[in-house]
Amino acid sequence: MKFTNINNTTPTTQNAAALGVDASGNVVIQNIAPLTTTFKSFSINASVAANSTVTLGSLEFRYPTTTCTDTNTYLEVRSTTGVNNTGILHAISRSSQASTGLINTTPMTFTPTFANLGAGIPGTPNAALVPVNCVQDGAAQFTFFSYTDRTYYRVSFHIADGDSLGFGALGYIFAELQR
Repeated sequence: MKFTNINNTTPTTQNAAALGVDASGNVVIQNIAPLTTTFKSFSINASVAANSTVTLGSLEFRYPTTTCTDTNTYLEVRSTTGVNNTGILHAISRSSQASTGLINTTPMTFTPTFANLGAGIPGTPNAALVPVNCVQDGAAQFTFFSYTDRTYYRVSFHIADGDSLGFGALGYIFAELQR
């Protein structure tokens, strides 16, 4: 194989696979992990929680309630494969108009049944919940590395009552994964 005219000024080709060398010395096309994203905005006053459901990879996220009347509301998550999805949940960052908070990295298992994000986190004051303050326009961001399917997820979740802006209670879930 002969490569010509390749130097540091050679323009790159968009969306092209890179070449590499495997353990045997063969030139191969490298497996570059694609980044996949999904986004969904929704009204909190929707008639069913399924209107907020976002599926990405082997996980599914949703906002389970249809009202924004409590300061503790939750993002739910489940495995879509019929088996538990085990991994490491990295540092949930939460914020709202009233406060901020950080939950440290911890092992996490998502089951095939929807459960509040953080169910089973050891050592937290309320081990079953990671609340987001809907009334104070709360948000949470976290990353999850799945040992089960070797996938890296990054998730942002925002929920707001709309205050005096006239938009009503709204939310969004943004999720991306890389394998």
